[in-house]
Amino acid sequence: MAMMADRSRTGGINMLSSYMGRWMSLLMLLLLVTLAAAALFLEPDYPAHVPIRIGICAFDSATAAPALRSFATRVREQEGGDITWVWLGPGNNPGGCDFYIMTSLQMLSIRENSVVECLLLSTSRRDGSLSMGVVIVREGTEPDWSRTAFTSTLSATGFISPLAAIAESGVQLPGVSYETLSGGCPVCGEAVAYGVLMGRYGAGGISLEELRRIEATGSIEPGALRILLTGPELPEIILVSDISTEEWKSRGFTRRLPRIVGRLPDPLRREMARFGMAAFREPEEGELELHGAVSGQVWEKTGYHFP
Repeated sequence: MAMMADRSRTGGINMLSSYMGRWMSLLMLLLLVTLAAAALFLEPDYPAHVPIRIGICAFDSATAAPALRSFATRVREQEGGDITWVWLGPGNNPGGCDFYIMTSLQMLSIRENSVVECLLLSTSRRDGSLSMGVVIVREGTEPDWSRTAFTSTLSATGFISPLAAIAESGVQLPGVSYETLSGGCPVCGEAVAYGVLMGRYGAGGISLEELRRIEATGSIEPGALRILLTGPELPEIILVSDISTEEWKSRGFTRRLPRIVGRLPDPLRREMARFGMAAFREPEEGELELHGAVSGQVWEKTGYHFP
């Protein structure tokens, strides 16, 4: 009887050990599955000072370098990454960088031949809303479409939007003769505003936010320039990523950048607003489809061609 009791106890212990072993194996399997899932779906740590190369296509260095150097310092201090600016300038194809800052028209032009992804759009307004282009004339005068000035052929709000406003007003675009004045800074409209004010041009196309900024500086008295027409709201400055950029870096940088920009101190905030970068946010559905936002005759006049 004692031997049978011992065997019973031994069998029970062996059975318990077997059950415990199976449960431990199951727990280890679940742990491995969890770790594997984490490896697949959770991005690597985003180091505070991860090196970031950003190509600047929208501006030349003479115009924007001081402000962007200060901005890079702020991003580094806020653990957004260690930015190196690469000055590509208008007309050069992107390459060799993690991200690029370009105008929306530049992005549309290269999208067919270069694989880039739009991550964020920026605006000159702190609430993130888009700006519109306006057509201005000197107060007390009527427009002379044979002497029209626009900000830049690379500007959506300083070129496409005001030109669309002219077309929608019934003016025949073939009769509009124009010059563009701000090649090195597509969003800077001082030359247009002063040119119209001094009478060199009979009408001008400029971003509404840029006009208000110039008036706020006191260099042009509010009311000296009359807004004749308003165009559609369009995105201007875009942050895009290169196809080779690691996904974790894109996610980490684009998560941090809007928060950092939203907390910029003055006067850096005003300087970034001058370059159309007072706020960064994800684009909403359809916002980047500029070719459908204005009529085909506008694109034909500007020389942009989209499939």
